[in-house]
Amino acid sequence: MFYPIMSVLDLVGWTDLVYLPPNHWEKSPHSKLRIYVIWSDGINWNSLFICDIKRGDHKLLESSELPRECLITGIAFAYVTSKELPANMKTLPTENLWKSDIPEWRASSGFKNQYCQTSYQADVAPLPPKASMLSFHPFIQYGSVSNYLLLLNLKSDPSIVSSKLTIYSTRSKRVFLEAEIRANSATVIPLDPLDIPRNELPVIESKNLVVIPFGVGISHDERQISMEHTHPPASLTIYGDRRVTQGKIKRSWSEYLSRGVVDEN
Repeated sequence: MFYPIMSVLDLVGWTDLVYLPPNHWEKSPHSKLRIYVIWSDGINWNSLFICDIKRGDHKLLESSELPRECLITGIAFAYVTSKELPANMKTLPTENLWKSDIPEWRASSGFKNQYCQTSYQADVAPLPPKASMLSFHPFIQYGSVSNYLLLLNLKSDPSIVSSKLTIYSTRSKRVFLEAEIRANSATVIPLDPLDIPRNELPVIESKNLVVIPFGVGISHDERQISMEHTHPPASLTIYGDRRVTQGKIKRSWSEYLSRGVVDEN
């Protein structure tokens, strides 16, 4: 697993790694491990050794403490391994030591400024190189808040390719925005200029690049920050195969959106 450290919106991004498994019934490592920061320059994955970590310890990594080149795409990833990594790699390393199923072994990642901070349970596995993404964004806030859509991507090869993301109205299928997103990067889209109505639920679609979408809100006085990732449409599936359900929901909405604008009246 990889743990994001982001540098966007003039905020300090951070990740807190804890070498302590979330349960005692699944096998977990006990030996001293190594923490690296990994980032893409579009040609290679680059690695920077940070420190060793012992079981029971934690390590806080902040974007403000990393070399500037680590964050040229807006994001770098912490990685925990038992091995020494080369400085440059053509594909991501695959050792997955911090792994559990119930619950999952995760870190905390988020943002902070001089007044406050926000976080979420963070872990990212490499995403498929060719796949689509569809999600809904119910986290727009109104009032003295600036709203952003934050989109993360991580794939095994280091190429930084661009793709198109579209934000639609679920009611009329009107296009609010078409924007460029990039692989192995953090992309930020300001939402306030789109004037999305309060009674609207935007739907986000990317046909060629899978991204993890977040809603980020920053109060105008900068004393409050919020972030929440949107969930796949099949998140509330209780029985059956979620992947099958997800595929059906995505196809249904893609077909609906492709049929063009409808009259909201």
